[in-house]
Amino acid sequence: FESHDRERLLELVHQLSPEDRYLLELRLGEEISYKEISPLLNIAEATARKRFQRALKKLQKLYVKEAVHERE
Repeated sequence: FESHDRERLLELVHQLSPEDRYLLELRLGEEISYKEISPLLNIAEATARKRFQRALKKLQKLYVKEAVHERE
């Protein structure tokens, strides 16, 4: 990513809930496995994986929505 894209992505991440941000930080920033995340969040490993997938999907929707908005 170019620095502009990285800044834009960080702005979008801040629009997510604190729980989603924390999960993304653990998984992507800290590179912690789902197995290690599950006790931190007191949830099952499969639940951590699914929540991460949903958080990424939310981030993707925000990214697309912003891109469409910029084109208008």
